[in-house]
Amino acid sequence: MDLSSKLVSDREDNFHSIERKPLNSVDELHLEKTSELLSWWKSFGATPPTRSDFDIIKFPHLAPNIYLIEVISPTRFLYRLCGEEVGRLVGRAYRMVEMSPTSDVMEDRLLADYLIMLMDLKGPCTCRGSLKFFDRDFSLFESLDVPLMDEDGNITHFLGVLDEIKR
Repeated sequence: MDLSSKLVSDREDNFHSIERKPLNSVDELHLEKTSELLSWWKSFGATPPTRSDFDIIKFPHLAPNIYLIEVISPTRFLYRLCGEEVGRLVGRAYRMVEMSPTSDVMEDRLLADYLIMLMDLKGPCTCRGSLKFFDRDFSLFESLDVPLMDEDGNITHFLGVLDEIKR
């Protein structure tokens, strides 16, 4: 599945009109939290960071907006960490939730499909769009996903930050 062919998607869950974009520069981001995570990731240069390189203690202000997804296999993923603000924005506190293209929950299948695309990209990607729930107005958001790799260049985790765009 090619990321460029799925840049904008209308979904049937809480996410609407999602724009996905591989990133080259921090200047392409709109929010401070996503920009900060990308700056950290890019500071490693040609050798992407590993899971052990990221220490939340150095970024306590990002903690509510951080999520960490472990790669179990090329098509299976485990949501290891979900900050409080991430859970509030997406309407579900993901923690120790396994996702794959065959998951029972549609949102989990869609996220797994996106992560499979990111496995091929091997670089940072941003998503922008809106979230809608029955009990609140649309929220606009920006997220950033960056791969964390092992010494052999295999992706072991995806580290992300999700934040609301204030109107």
